[in-house]
Amino acid sequence: MRKTLLFLVLSCIFLLTGCGSKEKHCLDPNTLAGMTKDEVLTQAFAKCPLGHNGELFLYVEETSQYGTKHFCGCEFKTLTEAKSAAVLKNSDTWQLDEIKVSRSSFPFSERELLVLHFTEGRVVEVGTVRISDM
Repeated sequence: MRKTLLFLVLSCIFLLTGCGSKEKHCLDPNTLAGMTKDEVLTQAFAKCPLGHNGELFLYVEETSQYGTKHFCGCEFKTLTEAKSAAVLKNSDTWQLDEIKVSRSSFPFSERELLVLHFTEGRVVEVGTVRISDM
């Protein structure tokens, strides 16, 4: 009985903590500074996992007609399509390279994205943002 109870308690702890492991980003944040938007897209298509239909998914910051900022999801099937997209050319903040952070994988999950800030078309700052699925 004690072994069964101990097994159940350890199993619950394992599920709730997710073993504290974390995936690594496909893009190295340390090498992105100074890259152009086209160079970032080339790296993303080469290294990041693509969706079920072979598309690259990323978020771009947009400003609404009322002046509020929000992120809009975009997907691109080819590098050429992404490089010519006006939404990417006009946005100076991108979120991409999503990974799962498994600290709290049960009952919900947490994801982390790289946040790239551009000035004059070049990456000037790289950060991360975490999103929780609740």
